Amino acid sequence: MEPHIKDASPVVEPLQRWGRRRREDAIAGNPGIAPAMLEQVLEASLSGTCVIDRRGCIVHVNRVLLATWGYSRQGLIGMSADLLWVSREEWADCVNCAFTAGRWSGTLTARRRDASVVDVRAVISTIHDPETTDVWLLLSCLDATPGGARRGIGSVVAAMPERFMDAKEIDRAIDDSLRDLARVCGACRGYLSLFNDPRTLLGTTHEWCMARKRPRRGGFQKIRGDDLPWWIEEILEGRTVLVDGRPGRGEFSGQERRFLERRDITAVLLIPLRLKARVVGFIGFEQDTGGARFRDENTALLHVAVYIIAGALEQRQSEYVFRESENLYQIVLDAITDAVTVVDTRFTILLANDAFIAWCEEFELDTSVAGKDLFSVLPFLSPTVQQQ
Repeated sequence: MEPHIKDASPVVEPLQRWGRRRREDAIAGNPGIAPAMLEQVLEASLSGTCVIDRRGCIVHVNRVLLATWGYSRQGLIGMSADLLWVSREEWADCVNCAFTAGRWSGTLTARRRDASVVDVRAVISTIHDPETTDVWLLLSCLDATPGGARRGIGSVVAAMPERFMDAKEIDRAIDDSLRDLARVCGACRGYLSLFNDPRTLLGTTHEWCMARKRPRRGGFQKIRGDDLPWWIEEILEGRTVLVDGRPGRGEFSGQERRFLERRDITAVLLIPLRLKARVVGFIGFEQDTGGARFRDENTALLHVAVYIIAGALEQRQSEYVFRESENLYQIVLDAITDAVTVVDTRFTILLANDAFIAWCEEFELDTSVAGKDLFSVLPFLSPTVQQQ
């Protein structure tokens, strides 16, 4: 007899949907245990527990789990259990392990109703129905974060500047930051897209997305200046695009609805990225679950994160400009027939032309001079010259 699931608020109702015969079989050999007592056992548990049917839908949930995730009972009963987790693929792997071995335990990253995340220690056990041979699941979980504190977007943003200390690791730092920001705000995708200089192409250069999503990194979109999509116009004007159909955000237009439908998402946040006060692209985050929303306080912190990433890109751009000017300077030096070096205030050699290198070879001196002290390269210089 397959259970029928429908929303109901009283605590005593969910397990009654299992059917009288199912409950009697579950307590066979224990005539002293009544169904109401089983309800009380689940409710009295110190861990958050829920019962999941063979289709992966939640049929019972206790108060502890509701408090941990921030849902109402009506908001979870009948919903797929993967709604509770940041990574649906990771949850599916754990469920498969439980079906294979009869039990799985470990730590998972949960996504609460307000889109914040928390690490929980979870145990998944199988429940066998002797009548139909169906296998259901019992999920038990405890908040594993010390003191019950939940990781918020603030801690992720605070950790970002350290990632960008090494200019050689900027690309990895951007990818890692997009991953952590997307996860903590309940997004299925986070990405950086840039316009080319004429603003005729838009390409995704960095991205993190859940495994079930098709990556867009490396993809380009042609754009026409006389026929710009509405959301690109908003970004080029320096305005943030937030579309989620939430009441109080104005009319949910048809073009916004189509924008979400084409991407198979429920909400999107696009934040303009500026380099030297000019909009050169944007950083976007997408959500694909109905209950998730971009909270106002999270949106404000995501703007800070975009500012940090923009600063790192400006730094790299400045280094490229410096290298280009340095290369041009080297060409000029090499055209001079006299031996010439460029040193800093500490007499460290920055550049040396071909004539100087040839002169060093002629006198059997070190020819790898860049970054070395001038007087160690030319040890015959008198102490008077060094003092001057």
